Amino acid sequence: MHVTPYQDDVFLPESYRDIEKQVKANDIIIVASTGSKTIIGKAGYIDSVLDNTQIGAFLRIIRPLFAEIVPYIKLVFATKYYMDYISNQSSGTNINNIKTEHVAKLFIPIPSLSEQERVAFRVKNLFSKLDIIDSNQSDIETLYDELKKRTLDLAIQGKLVPQDENDEPASVLLEKIRAEKKAKLGKKYVDSYIYKGDDNCYYEKVDSEVRNITEEIPFDIPQTWEWIRLRQVIDFSKSASISPEQIKPNDWILDLEDIEKNSSCILQKKRMYQTQAKSDKHAFCKGNVLYSKLRPYLNKVIVADEDGYCTSEILVFDFSPIYNEYAKIYLMSPFFVDYAMMGAYGVKMPRMGSDRGNNALMPLPSLNEQIRIITQLKSILDKLKDGI
Repeated sequence: MHVTPYQDDVFLPESYRDIEKQVKANDIIIVASTGSKTIIGKAGYIDSVLDNTQIGAFLRIIRPLFAEIVPYIKLVFATKYYMDYISNQSSGTNINNIKTEHVAKLFIPIPSLSEQERVAFRVKNLFSKLDIIDSNQSDIETLYDELKKRTLDLAIQGKLVPQDENDEPASVLLEKIRAEKKAKLGKKYVDSYIYKGDDNCYYEKVDSEVRNITEEIPFDIPQTWEWIRLRQVIDFSKSASISPEQIKPNDWILDLEDIEKNSSCILQKKRMYQTQAKSDKHAFCKGNVLYSKLRPYLNKVIVADEDGYCTSEILVFDFSPIYNEYAKIYLMSPFFVDYAMMGAYGVKMPRMGSDRGNNALMPLPSLNEQIRIITQLKSILDKLKDGI
């Protein structure tokens, strides 16, 4: 381990100097006390002289007696064999502790010095190759992310699949949306309609009021598409809540950390009996769109594959009659992520407010084109993944 000064280094007065705790070149430093089972025993190597430097209370120094065996011993402290041994030896209820004598009793196979040198040299070469592979893999994954973003943008701009003259225009779907909304809300319904005037400007008619919204239109869309506000199909301020007492032991509980950023992948599925949930949850059904309003830049959006309950930081949407898979594509697009972040409130924990969410503009293709977009996007992303 190559040690460099950090802003949070602690400088002690001379009275705290402890010769036994001062580090020397070739020392191996291990974590001797921690609340984590995965960190207890973790080792680092001092590869150069560090004047006036000593370890803290939760660390221990392992000092090889012979400098010649240091490269090999370093490898031992990086093995699963060593970490499993330490895990079994550690004691403590909340804090895991390991004593120096435990480490002293560790059995280590010792080959000849020449064999040790060959092993250390071979491992060093392998690690160098792994570093190159990791670097290349990182570059490939970055390229994949950029290609995915570009593809999502093309999808919502009507540039991913060819237009089909046999498709009915999106205006038919829009009329269906307006009719369903009016029937559901009754007198509370506020009619909204966006159209392009003869002067090539965009206008929005809300009840009897008309205003020019050309400056709000983010990009061009095909002539057969329409623009709508999200409030015409969903409500960012409403998600059905339920108390933990009403949730069954085997019901799915979804937390933010269970969703991988940018990918729509579920990292783990927890059931109610596996959690200690105490706060109210949002209920969702299979096929609903689940959107994380917290830190929109993490782009955590999925379509649920079964019924369940989620943290209140996740909003539950049903875009019907729009396909929810198309809605997910829209919500994950760089356009919408940027829109959400520009209107987010909170510095450390940014969230998009419900008013901004409801006022977002959504490009609307026909249902047939939505299906083609969903199918084509999946095909492209699968091929990109296969290439990584």
